[in-house]
Amino acid sequence: MRIVRIEAIPLRVPRERPDQSAFGTRAYTEAGIVRIDTDNGITGWGEICLVWWRMGSGLCRDVNRLLAPALQGEDPRAVSLLCDRMRKLLPGREDAPAIAGIEMALLDICGKAAGVPVHQLLGGAYRDRIPVSYSLHIKAPEAMAAEAGHYASAGYGTLKVKMGRTWEEDLASLAAVREAVGPDVSIRVDVNGAWTSVSEAVHRIAAISEYDVELVEQPLHGDNLAGMAELRRVSALPIAADESVWNMRDALEITRARAADVLNLYFSEAGGLLQARTIAEIARSSGMAVWVGSMPELGLGTAANAHLAAAIPELALASDVCGFAYHADDILRVPLSVEQGSVAVPTGPGLGVEIAQEALTRLRMEDV
Repeated sequence: MRIVRIEAIPLRVPRERPDQSAFGTRAYTEAGIVRIDTDNGITGWGEICLVWWRMGSGLCRDVNRLLAPALQGEDPRAVSLLCDRMRKLLPGREDAPAIAGIEMALLDICGKAAGVPVHQLLGGAYRDRIPVSYSLHIKAPEAMAAEAGHYASAGYGTLKVKMGRTWEEDLASLAAVREAVGPDVSIRVDVNGAWTSVSEAVHRIAAISEYDVELVEQPLHGDNLAGMAELRRVSALPIAADESVWNMRDALEITRARAADVLNLYFSEAGGLLQARTIAEIARSSGMAVWVGSMPELGLGTAANAHLAAAIPELALASDVCGFAYHADDILRVPLSVEQGSVAVPTGPGLGVEIAQEALTRLRMEDV
């Protein structure tokens, strides 16, 4: 079996509602969809997921002009070999999601050829449903409380409160959300690196502890591992690293610095599902918990996320495997769904989902 064609298609997909965090407001997602055709008629699909810098759509050019020619004619089952080749061509951290999108399509091909779901290629499934967490983006406290009540009533057992405004507004929003959902829903807080010092973080974590917060995600800037380590030693709540961890080297540095209790794991930032699965093992061997994060992805990337989450041995925390739920449109012929706070892991060959070609046409951007 050989690769005969690779194409990355840039898409712009509207969000269900504009989402605001410490990074700003986003009304749409720009993603890249990778299609790989083989000489025996199998087509693999992947998603380039990135909401910063050039975004997923901007990485399509690198795939089409640089990576596709380097993989043309190769056996798509040589996944690790081809990923190593791509990393030499695109060595930057911000390039990893492009490699992840191609790797996803390669694994989709491998699974279809073997007649097994992708999670079997990652070591097998530990679970068939993934409990999910929904992010409440920055709004007025009463609006966040109303949204929290809606998702709690729909069965979501974990909600994430985004922070990054004035402290008074952030604290008021957290208090309103906790009052709206009661004591039985887990709440975690995501600061997206907006707090500026360890002392500030210590005082704010002490203040939010009374609201039964599960953990605090990325309280300090992603590069400030020394500050994260200092904070972790004195924090009243567990500290999670998100923007601090992209690849295996980052995971090892966090481990050495003891800079987090939990890792938020993204296959796109890691450069693929195989690398992300390895990072999960690094965390496990170091006594850190993990959950699977979201950019957020469309339905295709969410399916890949579900396969990854299924294959991680210890996944005690709810994961962000519901990226499609933040979007007003999608590219799957049969959409994924959240039922009673969890997403089913696809069981068909490969990623186990089918692309709606008309949706690709409808959502396609002019080539970037």
